[in-house]
Amino acid sequence: MKKLIEYTTETSFYYSNANISSNCNSITFINTGSQAVQVDGITLTTNQSIAFSGNLYEINVRTYVVNFIVNIFGETPQLVVVRKIYNGIGEENSEKEFYSGGRRLNKDTDY
Repeated sequence: MKKLIEYTTETSFYYSNANISSNCNSITFINTGSQAVQVDGITLTTNQSIAFSGNLYEINVRTYVVNFIVNIFGETPQLVVVRKIYNGIGEENSEKEFYSGGRRLNKDTDY
């Protein structure tokens, strides 16, 4: 019998330089502003992104350094950060019910 791993996603917005703790399974940085930004020295221009993902049961504990490149008049800094955070692992004898496509999953046959 497979166990289901519960997770949530968390989205944050940054408009200035920051140190961003990951503490998650995966983290994605998306430059949605008009100003270039560096994530640990990797430059992202407008609409570029970079993602760091772990394998099952892995947690990334790195702190990423985010620096916006010198602001030119009229440019807007904005970085979106999306983190995948584990909530827990469903127990085999759990009373919790799981659904997929509106249908209750049978723990003995569906997962």
